[in-house]
Amino acid sequence: MRKTINLVVSKTSRNMSIISFYKDFPDELICKLHFKKHRDEKGVICKKCACTNHHYWKQDSWQYECKSCSFRTTLRSGTVMHKSKLSYSYCYTAMHLLIATKKSFQLKKFSVN
Repeated sequence: MRKTINLVVSKTSRNMSIISFYKDFPDELICKLHFKKHRDEKGVICKKCACTNHHYWKQDSWQYECKSCSFRTTLRSGTVMHKSKLSYSYCYTAMHLLIATKKSFQLKKFSVN
């Protein structure tokens, strides 16, 4: 199965300096909250029952729980950071550097397969 990755790149993120990037995303919690905000906007699909947008947020474990079947989905599950053990701030920094560069690159070079 081929996974597709949708990265939203605005003109401001391309021109953002590394200093302003670290001002906007200074620590792990800010990166996690930002990631959760965008994950909530896109919606969560339960892997077990395919239920959409009917999830509770479990703050203590940073997971979504399906209202229908109680299956839990992690914040990273089904995203570009799925199965990654790297911190959110590290991933955000890497994505910023990839977006900010003017050179082209292949996503295959950055996969962890």
